[in-house]
Amino acid sequence: MGSAEPEVVKILFTYGSEKQAWIEELTARFNADAAQTVGGKRIVVEAVATGSGEVIEELIDERRKPHLISPASGVYVKLGNAQSGLL
Repeated sequence: MGSAEPEVVKILFTYGSEKQAWIEELTARFNADAAQTVGGKRIVVEAVATGSGEVIEELIDERRKPHLISPASGVYVKLGNAQSGLL
């Protein structure tokens, strides 16, 4: 019998599609390095490209619950904060 596959920590990262080429490259490189937590769980990043406005709308509406976001501009973060009442 083979050994059980180690537990995985999945990180959902949504970002503005303007950054898609380099985010895909860096995410693939990170995932290929098989980084692990101190406890030995493998860390895997799922990067999802979408429109910057949609990144913020999905977060506010809780349609998607990413661990990290990166819209194309910080302006989207300010707009999202204003829309959600955080400003």
